[in-house]
Amino acid sequence: MPCLCCGFPTLLHENPAKPDTPDEILQQVGVCGPFQVLLVLTIAPTSIVSVWEMMFMAFGSYDPGWICLVEAMSSNNNSSSRNVSESGSTRDRCNIYSTCNNVSFLPGTSTLVTEWSLVCGQGWALNVIFMVQMVGVVLGASLIGLQCDRCVTWLLDTVTS
Repeated sequence: MPCLCCGFPTLLHENPAKPDTPDEILQQVGVCGPFQVLLVLTIAPTSIVSVWEMMFMAFGSYDPGWICLVEAMSSNNNSSSRNVSESGSTRDRCNIYSTCNNVSFLPGTSTLVTEWSLVCGQGWALNVIFMVQMVGVVLGASLIGLQCDRCVTWLLDTVTS
């Protein structure tokens, strides 16, 4: 019969002999019960949200490259474009970026870099955004952890008294 406080078999509390092997530990502890299954089903969906927030830093900072659409008309009246985001030194690319009137990011992506044009002199903003995100994660985890401890303590006090 399992213990009401922890779910482990009562033999574990009655027989405090230390097991020698992992098999003996598993034999004393037993298999997952309904409480452990309910716990996993309750906690797993919240992990998906947490993983998405952390992965945002990897995908949100992706720079797909950009092109400077040059307004030089050719003989058949078509404007040409020049992809300079991957050619030359960083200084050359940034000089072209600052003088270009018609910058277009490569299609198919939508990241912080493309939405707010965070290239060259604006690249520092990505670090600030991610720092604020991490401070929020630390503060949120600390505050939620304290609040959960208080709620569980109150619940256990209410149930056991």
